Amino acid sequence: MDSTIPPYKGARFYKCALQVNSNHGKTWQGEKPQDKDIYNREILEQCQTNGIKVVGIADHGDIEHSKELRNYLTDHGIIVFPGFEITSSEGIHMVCLYDSDTSDSKLDQFLGQLMGKRVASPNNNHAHQSSHSCGDMATKIIDQEGFWYAAHITSDGGLLKLSLGNGKHCALWKEDDLVIAGQIPGAIKDLDYKYKMIISNQDPNYKRERRIAIINAKDVYKPEQLSHPSASCRIKMTKATFPAFKDAFKDPQSRISLNYDSDVQGTPASVIESIRWRGATGLFEDRELAFSHHLNAIIGGRGTGKSTLIESIRFVLDLPPRGDRKDIEDIQLKNLEQVELKLRCRSQYGSRYTIRRRRGENPIVINESGEISQMTPRELLPQIELLGQNEILAIEESKELQLQLMERFLPDGQKLHNRIDEAKRKLSDNRRKMIVAQEEFDATEQLVNRKDKLEERRRQYQKLGIEEKLKNIKLLEKEKGTIEHRVDEQLNLLDNWLEQYETIFDLYFLQDRNIQNLPNKKIIASIGNDLEQLKTLLDALVQQASQKMEATKSAYQSKRGEWQERANAMREHINHSIAQLPDQKGKSGQEMGTNYAEIIAELTSIERHQKEHILQKKLINGLESERRLLLEEYRDTAFERYDVMAKRIKELNKKEFQGKIKITIWRCKNMAELKKFLCSLSGVGQGKIKWLDELDADDEARGSIDLVEWSQWIKNKSKDKFIRQYKQYGLTDSMADRLTRISLEQRFQLEEIELEDVIKIALNVAHGSDAQEKYVFMENLSVGQKCTAILNLLLANLSDPLIIDQPEDHLDNAFIAERIVSELRKIKTKRQFLFATHNANIPVFGDAELIVVLESQQSKATFKNIGSIDDSGIRDQAAQILEGGKAAFDMRKEKYGF
Repeated sequence: MDSTIPPYKGARFYKCALQVNSNHGKTWQGEKPQDKDIYNREILEQCQTNGIKVVGIADHGDIEHSKELRNYLTDHGIIVFPGFEITSSEGIHMVCLYDSDTSDSKLDQFLGQLMGKRVASPNNNHAHQSSHSCGDMATKIIDQEGFWYAAHITSDGGLLKLSLGNGKHCALWKEDDLVIAGQIPGAIKDLDYKYKMIISNQDPNYKRERRIAIINAKDVYKPEQLSHPSASCRIKMTKATFPAFKDAFKDPQSRISLNYDSDVQGTPASVIESIRWRGATGLFEDRELAFSHHLNAIIGGRGTGKSTLIESIRFVLDLPPRGDRKDIEDIQLKNLEQVELKLRCRSQYGSRYTIRRRRGENPIVINESGEISQMTPRELLPQIELLGQNEILAIEESKELQLQLMERFLPDGQKLHNRIDEAKRKLSDNRRKMIVAQEEFDATEQLVNRKDKLEERRRQYQKLGIEEKLKNIKLLEKEKGTIEHRVDEQLNLLDNWLEQYETIFDLYFLQDRNIQNLPNKKIIASIGNDLEQLKTLLDALVQQASQKMEATKSAYQSKRGEWQERANAMREHINHSIAQLPDQKGKSGQEMGTNYAEIIAELTSIERHQKEHILQKKLINGLESERRLLLEEYRDTAFERYDVMAKRIKELNKKEFQGKIKITIWRCKNMAELKKFLCSLSGVGQGKIKWLDELDADDEARGSIDLVEWSQWIKNKSKDKFIRQYKQYGLTDSMADRLTRISLEQRFQLEEIELEDVIKIALNVAHGSDAQEKYVFMENLSVGQKCTAILNLLLANLSDPLIIDQPEDHLDNAFIAERIVSELRKIKTKRQFLFATHNANIPVFGDAELIVVLESQQSKATFKNIGSIDDSGIRDQAAQILEGGKAAFDMRKEKYGF
């Protein structure tokens, strides 16, 4: 398999160590400096080992000793932001960083400006206290186009500790534009409660308009310290440039992550890594694109290929659309020739696969070894959701699709489905056997029921003396039954048994090539030897039996021919005797003899069938017992699925859906299949089943339909029970009568109908985080609110990607910004999202890691630009394309800084 993935051009998380000292840093600890060449090399090795791509060099009040480390790291591919640590006049420790291109002389100048009237302290004092206040220095650093963060804010010399000690710096803390970031020594959860309240912006005395960015940047003066989680943090940038670095702190909730975070920005469980198109006539002619593992936004004007990109993924994965497929088929037929996806799949423990599909062909799955896999796309991504335009509306209108969405949350949902499907299959198989067995029993019973009449007629012929004269007829019929039925049948059974021996006794699985790698090969080989000896013996016996069988059949055919000759002779003699019978009671002797022969032949046949009739009855009884067990297994599994779902919904309402939507489940309330069945009955239309809608609307009647009970009422012709139970809902006498007259097969089909559970979704329609929750069921919501409710369900934290074409369609903008985007920002590190959109809220407020700008040129789709919002080109193009234009974009810029 070609494992090559095209270059990724979006934002990614870079591991950054932002307070690394030169070898001279040890002197502040009272230690002798390490050899600088060794120190610099070990710093580099630690960066490479720990995946650190960006280093901020910040000696205490000094840049002279850090120059060689800066140059050494830069020469070896590490991005360096040079700087220094300094102390304000209040005693607040500040780490100042500058662009990689800043010269040493410029850094000296910056340090001098910040020190004010004071100069660097002697080597034995690393405080380097400036004559300027922290606020003044922060303003100067901004003017210098630099960046600063408050160092170790909860420790000695830290902004918060100083503030908590004397209360002087609350006002400074609340200066959002000056105090942008603060460093803590480890995980937020490990801080004292008082600090956690301030950092989370819940302490009213320290309340800020925007929360401060929190980083880890341990003061590194020994190379091995870079291995500690607190020595670095992760910062999201399209490219690791200083402007992008500073931009990241304008949206820290999305762009800054600590190594301690439980949702460390990594890769979701399953991701589509890239897509590639091939074909001269396709819309995306010979193009490829690598996706972010988090939030991807596809933007562009009308006709630029946004929907085609989404439908390309559906095409490769062979995912069925919800609702009308004509538009989707048109897109695929006109614009796609060959499309290829590269995936990494959680369901296969992180293995990578390539899926390729050409127009008019089925998808081909290729594993990492380049072999054709038997896996299907759906097996690789069992929880993927892809919705084209208006498919959210289709879900809103369908009880079945809503239930399917909820089933994604069941860990063993597919196993339960498989068990139900298997139970249905067994019931269907049982039904077919029951129908055949019942038809054969009924036919045999009709024959057996004639015995008494035939015996009465035989006795009449006995009185007339005909039986005595024709006594050989009965014996000849008995012989005929023995030869033509019993012996022939026995020989056929033996023939079949001998033919099946070869397929029954197959020891291929024990051949050496199949067991050579097994840990207990010797024991299994010994078992194989025993079975081989048995097979050798049986082969010889079967061969002898086959030879004897052929000889017996040959002898039988000869004797059967001899018997046939004698039987024919006897038949001629009997016919002669019949011809000699005298006429009696107005009938000729010939006629009476012929009738008597027919009666004896039929009675002989009945004797043979009587045993068969008993066996048939036993078979039916056995099948009925089996069916009762299968029905219970079927219903029990369906209830188990309901029970598991109800418990899972309770958990989701408490955690995942809290404050957004509320889910309830009603058991066996989906009447769709029952209605379809009833309308298939002759003479039954929609008008005659309206009473089911009334029943469905009655909350008190939940679970009141038991189709197995219905089957018993039908079997017993208990029309009155239907009337008693359902007349209050509008069931008519004629409909009840029609139900009790359905066929046996229809009755069994009725038993097998699955009344699926129904998911009831309620949306919290209250606006604002402080508003009191108000949940309204979906049937009472506007179209936009219904779509919002479904989208909240789709956004839940699952393992596989969520892909939607224009999720904002039919949605209220307030809900998009307030609910959808805020949810995306929280969960996009745990799941891959790909949206084609016109709405700026999603790529901008959502801070999409990858924004793809599409345009159309000469009937071909092209990528005008690819990147993230920290790229100026992407910002300009997004402002032109997304709804609201530049004015709306500027409003978003005021809130989010971008």
